[in-house]
Amino acid sequence: MRDLVDHLARRGVAWLSVREGEEALEIALRPAAAAPPPAARIVAAQGPGLFHPRHPDTGTVPPCLEAGDFLFPVPGGEGDEPLAAAGAVVGYGTPLLRRVHASEGDRPEGERNG
Repeated sequence: MRDLVDHLARRGVAWLSVREGEEALEIALRPAAAAPPPAARIVAAQGPGLFHPRHPDTGTVPPCLEAGDFLFPVPGGEGDEPLAAAGAVVGYGTPLLRRVHASEGDRPEGERNG
């Protein structure tokens, strides 16, 4: 189990939910005391899958990327503008959301220094 958690953490996964019928397994990874990086104005897909601007089961945020039997949350919130259609097949780097509440200092991923 520790290997799985370490593997997910290295890839930036904060929450994993696996469902089979009525059974579900949920793993939430919480960072140590580190502050989260500033949000980008454009949120891009971190891998291939189907884009859901809202959770397909609950209809709530956060948006999700469905890859096989897994749903990966996409950093986003109420009011963010979807750039991909619901159910669209997307690849790594595909723009998914435009953050409408991004702070003044945020820049798109490609414009960050370092």
